[in-house]
Amino acid sequence: MGFIHGVAQSIYEESTVSVNIGNCGPGLSGCITAKKKELPEQGSEFVPKNCKITGTGKVRLGRVWGAYSTVIIYNKTISDVVVPDGWNAWPSVGHVANLTYVEANNIGPGADTSKLVPWLKKLDAVQLSQFVNLSFIGADG
Repeated sequence: MGFIHGVAQSIYEESTVSVNIGNCGPGLSGCITAKKKELPEQGSEFVPKNCKITGTGKVRLGRVWGAYSTVIIYNKTISDVVVPDGWNAWPSVGHVANLTYVEANNIGPGADTSKLVPWLKKLDAVQLSQFVNLSFIGADG
């Protein structure tokens, strides 16, 4: 399970995720997000924006929970609690082409992209702007 999970379409702005996983055991870690999105037209994305990730233990930024899951990690300060590969495709291993998992403009030791999962997507500025503005969650912002 993740800290932030479900089918909502949401932006988390100027917040802190403080991980206190402790020791899960060798090779184990928790997840910050678990995103469920079953259909491509379903409005269901998580966008943590201008946030911080701190704490103890080891954690992944998220795990897949639907065939079309979408999570955009944007402008975050990420500490070393995030494991180098960053994400878990379970249960979509072998079906990652439909996923939209993005890390953009992040800083800190956990923001190193050199060892991230190969299925992470890159969005250009126009594509990214569709997710990082409050208007994407509805007319009321």
